[in-house]
Amino acid sequence: MKFGLSMFIMILFVFISGFESGKKIHYPYESAFNLPATDGVMISKKYANPGFIIDTGKYYTHLPIFAYMEENGKKIIGTGIKPIIYDILTGDTITEFQDGETVYKMVYDKKLGIIAAIMPSGAIISIKDNKSDTIAVFENSGINVLKKINKEIYIAANNVLYILKGNELKKIIEVNDNNISYLYKNGKDLYIGTEGKGKIIKITGKKQKVLFSSKSGEVNFITKKNGNIIALYNTVIQNNGKNSNYRSSLLKIYDNTADTIYADEDFILLAEEYLDGVLLTRGETPEILYYDGEKIFTCGFLKTDYILSLNVYGKNAYISTGDPGRIYAVKGFNNEQTYFSNVIDFGKEVIINSIHASVDGKGRLYVKQGNSFDIDSSWTSFILIKPGMYMNMPEYRFIQYRYDFSDKNDRLNSIDFYYKTRNHKPEIDSINIFEPRIIPDYISDESLNMYTPLNMSMYPEYNTPIYKTDRKVIFVSWFAKDRDFDKLHYNVYLKDKYGLYPVKKHLIENYALIYCDGFDNGYYDLVIEADDSLSNPNKSMKTQKQKQIFIDNIEPVINNISFARNILKFNVEDAHSFIDEMYYSVNGSSLKTVFPDDGIYDSKRESFSINIEKKSDENLFIVIYALDKFGNIGRAKKSVK
Repeated sequence: MKFGLSMFIMILFVFISGFESGKKIHYPYESAFNLPATDGVMISKKYANPGFIIDTGKYYTHLPIFAYMEENGKKIIGTGIKPIIYDILTGDTITEFQDGETVYKMVYDKKLGIIAAIMPSGAIISIKDNKSDTIAVFENSGINVLKKINKEIYIAANNVLYILKGNELKKIIEVNDNNISYLYKNGKDLYIGTEGKGKIIKITGKKQKVLFSSKSGEVNFITKKNGNIIALYNTVIQNNGKNSNYRSSLLKIYDNTADTIYADEDFILLAEEYLDGVLLTRGETPEILYYDGEKIFTCGFLKTDYILSLNVYGKNAYISTGDPGRIYAVKGFNNEQTYFSNVIDFGKEVIINSIHASVDGKGRLYVKQGNSFDIDSSWTSFILIKPGMYMNMPEYRFIQYRYDFSDKNDRLNSIDFYYKTRNHKPEIDSINIFEPRIIPDYISDESLNMYTPLNMSMYPEYNTPIYKTDRKVIFVSWFAKDRDFDKLHYNVYLKDKYGLYPVKKHLIENYALIYCDGFDNGYYDLVIEADDSLSNPNKSMKTQKQKQIFIDNIEPVINNISFARNILKFNVEDAHSFIDEMYYSVNGSSLKTVFPDDGIYDSKRESFSINIEKKSDENLFIVIYALDKFGNIGRAKKSVK
């Protein structure tokens, strides 16, 4: 077996009857949303490889950290809510400000000491030897830039750029837009990003040249790579008052042309040059991204609510956060890191018999399995998958793998799982048979002539609204399940000593109406068959469950009919079913209902007495209809002179 451009790890196949084969491919980016940044792995759309070493540091505070600075071995932070400038190594508070202010940005000057931008007051403060001096105050202005480039300190308030000379500000240039949002220097040229129209302006001496402009937005980062400008551009694509939708784009600008390197509808707040690429961070979603000059990678998420600042000092980048306030140090690449996949769901229990890992390198692959989505003590431990390993992995539904990278050039492209799945029989837990002609309200069939029963109290066993029909039908339902989560369809049969009679075929619903007219009187076995062939065309499984059912096609008999003193009396008898309804008509009048003498239909034999007024010279022609539970109709006539 050979490693290199691809690594094949084959687990020998053993044929097992009744199994179906399948293949599942997992790409690293499928786990990107669960990637902790501290794992030190980077994932692009095509592959994963070793990422950055990220040090969480020991210092944290309940205050949001908006500014971070390093100078002469000191690590200084500036906070919001309770605004302080604080040395996190010594634990000394350097200075404090009035509540409601924020230490927004900081740089260091050898002569002036710490220079801080304080918002919202718009003050530029210098702090040295525990003494604070106000350099300038920009009332009602936003200080978006406080930056040290080489030994020069630049400050941008609204749309004006200044340079600090001594302890005084000297105006360099004013741009035609709302605010200056970013500053980059390349040689003698300054590149300014703006907010409003979202411009990139090149400043050479006193000359301005617009390299990029849009209808609205802001430019939050600019650098120059291989003669091209790389810029982070943000714009609002929809504003609904409280909620706004953003679009962030990393652009490559050349020859008055802007190409989109990467676009995202989540707001990318910050970006800085780092190593040979660009380090980017989101704001509210605490994700770290990296552009290596070719592809965008996610480096994972930090355990915080939001990221507030990004600063680069030497070979390290520092990310400050809020809630909790913490400084994360990004310390370059780590040659040997470990990638953990998310939990992979096969949908049913499977036996994996082959794994193909597509990698560029000589890393190690491990897998573990379980039957719960959450990894707990019931899961197996990680086992190393070696080339030529002879095994059939145990039957589980879920799997996770890890890949230990061998060096910084190692890449994980994808993992192919070849598996066989054992198909299990469906299960039918119960069959429910309604009384004849009683139908739940969710059945829609215009031919059934459904109506509300005259006495609903006669049917307390039904927990769903019901209707009655004059058709000879029986409603049946059942509860079935499949442990493989296969899609089921159902067949319904009636069975007697002569054979099996199909009633309904290929039902998707778990209920059916049985029309009884075509069957002889007597007992049958109602057979429900569940079939999973929709999900398993080659190795389907069926299961049956039956319950006895009686079909009555014998009509009631009306006898002992008499009429005396305006009272019509008669009896109704049925060989198999309870009497259910009675109607009568006099001389062709509309049908009238009548109840038994005891006031309730609860027997196969009922007696009836009907008061019918007859005039002395009147002839009566009376028609009587008796219905049993199945809807069989008995008829009788009585002439009275």
